[in-house]
Amino acid sequence: MLTGADVSDATVVITPDVGDGLDERARSAREAIAAAGRATREAAAQSRKVARDLSRAGLSGRDIAAILKVSAQRVSQLLKSA
Repeated sequence: MLTGADVSDATVVITPDVGDGLDERARSAREAIAAAGRATREAAAQSRKVARDLSRAGLSGRDIAAILKVSAQRVSQLLKSA
């Protein structure tokens, strides 16, 4: 604004700098959380697919539960969402 430039559509981004390596550790923690979320979604997709494939192979819900080491109720949820 002091230069006379038009700043009516400018965006201001404030990035805190804590120091002592804490900024890097915070960034690393955010990345780890994002990676864990991606891994969780991938694991869920794999579980749904395997449960569906096992069901198509003729296994019962209890058999699928034993193979996947989850409850029969979880198998029901996996098959419904597949």
